[in-house]
Amino acid sequence: MSKANLNADDREILNSGHFEIVQGDGRKGYPSRAPYNAIHVGAAAPDTPTELINQLANGGRLIVPVGPDGGSQYMQQ
Repeated sequence: MSKANLNADDREILNSGHFEIVQGDGRKGYPSRAPYNAIHVGAAAPDTPTELINQLANGGRLIVPVGPDGGSQYMQQ
């Protein structure tokens, strides 16, 4: 589905080498490409995701909504 969505927008984007599609548990990040200058998480985590923090470069930033499912959440940097 990811490839179809990208191709619908720009058929050359996957061949450009600027994108890589990875299937897996996003809560664990992608350590083989770390360190990252920035990680943006779109889905809320119940607690601060330390596995993602550990993949940040020095001075890197993690932006993540934190809070219980169905409860009050806040954006954390």
